[in-house]
Amino acid sequence: MVAEPRYRSTRRKQGLSQIDWEVARLCPVPLLLARSAAPYSKPRVLAALDPGAHGLRVSSLDVGIVGMASSIASATNGSVRLVHCMREPSVALAVRRAALRRERQRVKSMMQHLARGAGLKARDVRILDGKPVEELLEIVTTEDADVLVMGTIVHGPVRQLLIGSTTEQLMHIAPCDLLLLKPNSFRLAASGGSRN
Repeated sequence: MVAEPRYRSTRRKQGLSQIDWEVARLCPVPLLLARSAAPYSKPRVLAALDPGAHGLRVSSLDVGIVGMASSIASATNGSVRLVHCMREPSVALAVRRAALRRERQRVKSMMQHLARGAGLKARDVRILDGKPVEELLEIVTTEDADVLVMGTIVHGPVRQLLIGSTTEQLMHIAPCDLLLLKPNSFRLAASGGSRN
């Protein structure tokens, strides 16, 4: 689904219109928030991944993000780069440098595995350090990205209500198009099924 978001200003900040916000939260299929009506011509596509959040294996959401980003690039003669932001470590992990190095290597291996599966090279993988929103905005700007593909993490007692703080913030401020993918479990919940 494609939406051209409309923005409204309040005294505190600018944000998506109520209708666009509801579409982003409840749409069970990939949603492209298009900032421009111009067609893509050799777009720079960034795929924002979070492999460290899913334990020791790659999630189906990350596989879907990479697949969607690769499909867009392939169909438009564009390029793809996979990015992940390592959040500031907990105090316990920061004190144990060896554990921090192992975690970074684990995330790097998972990202390289995803890159190989999509026919990408090791140079197409970037691991950033810092706060995710700030770092993703920085790389979108420095790479002059046309599209940022990212997942929405559905959580809360009513599964459709919350998207994930990084995605929510970028929906308001990212200068490029955003392609949002929901986890497979969202489709099951939205269609009345349940997942345990």
